[in-house]
Amino acid sequence: MTINMGSFGARLTRVQVVPDAIWTKVHFDEAVWDTMGGFDPLTGAFTVRRNGKLHFAVGVRLLAPPVIHRSVELALNKNGKPRDLLARDAAFSKPDSIALNSEETPWAEYARGFSRGEVAARAGDVFEVYVRQGFGEPAEMTMRSPDPTDGHASSDRHPIYFMGVWHA
Repeated sequence: MTINMGSFGARLTRVQVVPDAIWTKVHFDEAVWDTMGGFDPLTGAFTVRRNGKLHFAVGVRLLAPPVIHRSVELALNKNGKPRDLLARDAAFSKPDSIALNSEETPWAEYARGFSRGEVAARAGDVFEVYVRQGFGEPAEMTMRSPDPTDGHASSDRHPIYFMGVWHA
């Protein structure tokens, strides 16, 4: 019995504005690795090359205003249609904002999500990630973080990524 596997990992390297309460496509613009040859940095989407099953993981980081109620939802779209809300990572089920040093700097809201079980796919299927935030105003999805409290680069602590693992 032979099992074929492959994977890809992409990230967002620029600022993207996400309007309040509107599903917005995340335009991942850089492939970090792509053993399957299906990620397109021009569209930010992954196109399946061979029939199989996939598992997806996503992480986004938004600079958020200092409001009491903030929400971030992630969705996986397949062929232009919503497929599934991504399951939140259990470690991030509590409020997951990170306070930055200065009172003038915004908060950073970080959310990670995973596909629920295996996602069946055929050659030519296109997968994209969408995000919706509820901050009451537009927010920036960015790796930028003015003056992080622990001295680590926020891009290391809170990457904005889209990953997938394929198997036959």
